[in-house]
Amino acid sequence: MKVLKGIFFFIMSLIMILCIGVLVCALNPSLTKRLAEKVENITSARPDSSGQPGMFPGDGGDSSDSGQEGAGQSGRNGGREGAGGGTVEGLADTARPGVSADWLRDGNQTGYEPPDSRSVEAPASVSGRTGYEPVQEDAQQIAPEEADDLAESAPLGNTGSDLSFDPEFYPYYAMLETDMRSLYNQIYANAMDRVTVFAPVTAVNVNQLKTVFEAVYNDHPELFWLETGYSCKYLRNGSCVEITLKYNATADNLEASRQEFDSRAGEILAAAVEQGSALEQERYVHDSLMQQVEYVMNAPMNQSAYSALVNGRTVCAGYARAFQYLMQRMGIPCYYCTGYAGEDHAWNIIKLGEDYYNVDVTWDDTDTPTYDYFNKSDREFGTSHMRTGLAVYLPACRSGMDMQGNPVSDNASGAGNAGSGDSGNAGGMAAGDSGNAGSGTGNGDSGNAGSGTDNGNSGNSSTGTGNGGNAGSGTGDNGQESALALINPTPIEPLRWQGRTGTDSDAGAEGDVNANVDTAADQESETVTEPADEAERQEALEQAGISEGDVRDTMEEYYEDCGRLLREVGTGDRQFTNVIPKEMWNSVEQAYNNGAYRSGYVDDALEEMDAESFVIMLQVQDIGGGYYRLYHNVYTY
Repeated sequence: MKVLKGIFFFIMSLIMILCIGVLVCALNPSLTKRLAEKVENITSARPDSSGQPGMFPGDGGDSSDSGQEGAGQSGRNGGREGAGGGTVEGLADTARPGVSADWLRDGNQTGYEPPDSRSVEAPASVSGRTGYEPVQEDAQQIAPEEADDLAESAPLGNTGSDLSFDPEFYPYYAMLETDMRSLYNQIYANAMDRVTVFAPVTAVNVNQLKTVFEAVYNDHPELFWLETGYSCKYLRNGSCVEITLKYNATADNLEASRQEFDSRAGEILAAAVEQGSALEQERYVHDSLMQQVEYVMNAPMNQSAYSALVNGRTVCAGYARAFQYLMQRMGIPCYYCTGYAGEDHAWNIIKLGEDYYNVDVTWDDTDTPTYDYFNKSDREFGTSHMRTGLAVYLPACRSGMDMQGNPVSDNASGAGNAGSGDSGNAGGMAAGDSGNAGSGTGNGDSGNAGSGTDNGNSGNSSTGTGNGGNAGSGTGDNGQESALALINPTPIEPLRWQGRTGTDSDAGAEGDVNANVDTAADQESETVTEPADEAERQEALEQAGISEGDVRDTMEEYYEDCGRLLREVGTGDRQFTNVIPKEMWNSVEQAYNNGAYRSGYVDDALEEMDAESFVIMLQVQDIGGGYYRLYHNVYTY
């Protein structure tokens, strides 16, 4: 009996506690809202029961839920049709508050297709290199009487009514409703003037305000003193009556902070603008940030470009903001893209020509820097990156490119995930991809001999695929190649080695990526069962424009020649070539697999050139007569 009585009193106590909780929440709606936001943030910081870390417009989800961008929400994932995360009408119907449905209906949302989030995770080599903090609001409901007082006292500040923003460079501005653009201008202008408290210039609710603030923040990395959080006071109907911006420590002495920021940025920009093409400028900025910035999770002001450019210590947000700022300064459209990569993460989308590409400088800046996440397609990013929030409305990245700027088609199946460390997973060639004449398999296998592209073009070594120059010429400039096929005309994942000190090693990783350039050469060499006779050898050498003395018959001769040519071409984006007997290919292949080529010629050359980092893409051409010509596309800095 006592046990039953105890259970009864326990149940009654729980009921009383629940009733008190309900009463408190009913009397204090703002507390209810904050509790709901906390729960929402916790559940959305990782995949939900359906595998979604964030939500995507497309199946008629309640758009009122989308105000909480910290969860990466923007509708619900599902029902994706055609070239996009849903039909145009579906996107418009479930647009986040403040996003223009008409803008979406006009086809401005260019077809980003979110991956299955159950497969989205960071590769082990970059796991934890995140740190993006979504925009956070601190909303307080007030009584109508207090709102009346604020209406009389709260200033508008600078309304920014004379401002306009180019949609190509400020896409988040472009996606807003017309009246929300007025609020965008006001927030931007007041942030520039460091106004803290002001009344909104147009009617806006809590959810719309969050969209607009996020748009301003994402578009403008130059506002490095603006924090990712803000506060607002609102009425019970959700209408905001006062906005408060928050600033970091640099705002205390903004003039000095700006001077230092501009000086550090100017040092990179002065050299970057001399690089020539937009791609070369982009690569220079990418590499400069990798050299000058260190990933530090708890770095101060780590959501700002200032943390990267001035302090040199930041997280993914700082890398991406700095990259965005520098590219914008050079007139190259570059966007701040936020999403999920095992955790909240930020990277960039850049426009080169008419195409858009994903760039993740943070994940490239590992102990051994790489280009694994440089100018990749959405498909290549699909297993490691998923956009959330307003970033789902940014242009789709349909194609990638290799290190030399050669396009990599994203229209065929078989493209893998850049940088996952698996052979062929950097967007492996599939049937129909450029340069492979349908011979690729999606496993990173290079194309067959006879499938080459761009062979016979005279020209500059920096242009990449198949552009020639005679063996031993050093630069490869102005040479003329016959239309002989490269065995791997467009390798997706190049051989590479980079190190800040010239002593880094990661032979295991080199072995994996090397598979992309070796397979076809192995297959080709296996088909040569009889050695070429003397007449065939001489004819092949003559057609290639070289003598028998130009052939490097031993690894010692090969290393000596490579070292000499590397020194001759100097730093930057260069190419040199030499010729070897086919039977020597296995030794060369092994050297690049196990990293022996570093000590063979790279280390000494880098030291003499006073260079720190080295990247190589090796291409192989069967010139007949039992010989291979090796194209060394190198980037040294």
